[in-house]
Amino acid sequence: MQTYFINPSEDGWVLVEQGSDNVLKKARKKADILRAAAELMQGKTGSVKVRKRSGQFSEERTYPRRNDPRRSPG
Repeated sequence: MQTYFINPSEDGWVLVEQGSDNVLKKARKKADILRAAAELMQGKTGSVKVRKRSGQFSEERTYPRRNDPRRSPG
């Protein structure tokens, strides 16, 4: 299962794959990067871990969404 991270950047938000510094997607707003991550994950199995501006994790989204544990937030 592939893992991706949404991290804050100087000018917005970035989506990167675990173990890589390559930016897959960029956005100014967090809502936009969340949509971009959902589009990227269509047809894939994996998870997207979302960080707050402070660097702490705020949530993890599992794809396909049906694999997301129902009792977990995110």
